[in-house]
Amino acid sequence: MTILRSTSDPNSEKQSIAKKASSCLQAFADLLEKLQTQAEAGGSSCKDAQQNKNDGISLNAVKNEFDRFRDWCSHKGADKEGPGSLDDGLQLAANTYRVVLNLLNNLDELLCEAKDILDGKKIFWNRELSHLSESDDDDGARTRFKGLDNEFHLSQINDCIVSNVEDL
Repeated sequence: MTILRSTSDPNSEKQSIAKKASSCLQAFADLLEKLQTQAEAGGSSCKDAQQNKNDGISLNAVKNEFDRFRDWCSHKGADKEGPGSLDDGLQLAANTYRVVLNLLNNLDELLCEAKDILDGKKIFWNRELSHLSESDDDDGARTRFKGLDNEFHLSQINDCIVSNVEDL
């Protein structure tokens, strides 16, 4: 006789805040490592913290947000499982649980996207490149446009990272 298990348990597919928070901590660490490597190599996408935030994403800004996020995790028990964890504390607050999980999902995506841009896995080409004909195919021009557009996207991602951490 085959015993069928019910899949209607509401917690069976529930994402864990602890797992997502741990994923965000790792994504922060990966992004910081990439930014540190670029800073040591003199990469253009990693700007000095003193420069305008619209120039890209700075190592110091990401470090600050990482510290704030790590402190939040520590104070709220977000990266812990079991009694005393944020998962445990929000069992009866489904809406708040979903909001926190959505913020963590967004933060994780932003951190991974920033790293992908810095790794060259995700490239944003400026729409203005369409005016270049094949005979005008200047790698230098394309690189300049790519760099400006990537810095713009990194700046936007940085702003969203700050916003997500503030909202937590």
